[in-house]
Amino acid sequence: SGQITPIQTTCLYHHHNKEQILPTTSMKPVLENLYTLTHQEAKQLCQTQPDVYHPRDFITFAGFCSWRPGQLEMEMTGDRMEWLALSVDGNSVWDELQLQSSELTMTTTANDDDANHDSGIVRND
Repeated sequence: SGQITPIQTTCLYHHHNKEQILPTTSMKPVLENLYTLTHQEAKQLCQTQPDVYHPRDFITFAGFCSWRPGQLEMEMTGDRMEWLALSVDGNSVWDELQLQSSELTMTTTANDDDANHDSGIVRND
C-alpha cells in the first residue's frame, strides 16, 4: 500500500503593488510578483492587516499531486505530450487563474441553483 498524505492547502499571492512591502512570513517566490504561503498565513495577514491584504489577493489550492521519478518527463515527451513547458510571467499566470476562478464560480453557482452539493472549490472571498 502507498503512503497516505493529508490534503495540503497552499495560497498563491499576487504582489501587485510595488510600493507594498512583503510581509516577513515564509512567502516563497514562484515567479515575479507571485508568492506561495500557507492558508493560515494568508488568513493571518488578512486579519492583522486588513487595510493591506484582502482575501481576493489570494487564491487557495487544496490537494496533493506527485510524480514518480521520471514520470513527468515521460508525460512531456514522445507521443504523449501531456504537459508543455512555457515561459510565462507572474501577471499572466495571475490573470489566467482569476479568469478560470471566475468561470468556475459561475459554473458552481449555476449548479448550486439546480442541486445542493459540495463542489470542492475553495474560495477566500
